[in-house]
Amino acid sequence: MSAEAQTIPDIIIREIMEQAQVFASTYSLVGGRFDDGSKMQQADEEKAELERLIRLAIWAGTKAEA
Repeated sequence: MSAEAQTIPDIIIREIMEQAQVFASTYSLVGGRFDDGSKMQQADEEKAELERLIRLAIWAGTKAEA
């Protein structure tokens, strides 16, 4: 699908999926050998961003229905 043909819901879903991947990748590093002690905090921040995007999508959906 070309960038011009994407709808706002398509873009929001893509952003949510990308952020879910970032969160999962970061969380998978917690407690591992690449964890410098900051990965849990970083994972929490990525989770908060994912939640923000999901809430935005829900809010946009309710506004579109109104």
